[in-house]
This record gives sequence, C-alpha cells and structure tokens, in this order.
Amino acid sequence: MKLPIAVLTDSDARTFEVSKNADKETIYTKIDDATVAKDTLDKINTIVNKDDQSVKHFVAPSWTLEYCLFKSSSLNTVFSNCTKKVHTKTDWADFESALAIKLINKGFKKTEISYLLAI
Repeated sequence: MKLPIAVLTDSDARTFEVSKNADKETIYTKIDDATVAKDTLDKINTIVNKDDQSVKHFVAPSWTLEYCLFKSSSLNTVFSNCTKKVHTKTDWADFESALAIKLINKGFKKTEISYLLAI
C-alpha cells in the first residue's frame, strides 16, 4: 500500500562547535556563516535524496526547529519571551549562544516552551 508520507525534520547543521580549552573547560564557538550554509545545504540534500514516490521530506532551513524560531523575524520575540519564562535561571544576554548551549547539551525544555507558544 502506497500512502503519502510527509517527514518533518531538522537539518541538524549546528551553528556552534564545542571544544575544550587547556583547563578542560567546554568552549562554544560560533561557526562562520559560509561553513554553516554549506553544511546545512549538504545535510538537507542528503535528507531529501531519500524522497521517493510516497515519502517527501521537509527540512528545517536552520539547525533545529527551535533555532529556526529564534531566526524568524515574525516569531523571534514570542519564542524568546516563552523561552525566558521557562528557563528563568539562564543568562539570556546573548540569546543565540545561550540557546545553542542548551540545544547542544539537550537542556532545552521543548515541551514547556511549546505549550507556552500554543496558548
């Protein structure tokens, strides 16, 4: 049976890289835009090449859905406000870096933020 299937997924092309300094502290460094663009395109192409007659992939144009919301001109403010309400103990002075660290470390409370976005 051939049923049409839509797959929604992240590109997972990170915009920050993780390393350790001499003191073994974790360092998060933003990757240059050209490298991110190339990596994103490569990952998207790899994913959509899996399409066939009944399966179509729709890939987030930036790293993750949450990162896309951050980059969105129309949803950034509401996303940022919801994120700050859920993660009250986080220093959001550099929102992009703080978001990246939470995403990399899997410490981002997606369910709670999704709920706030929905209401």
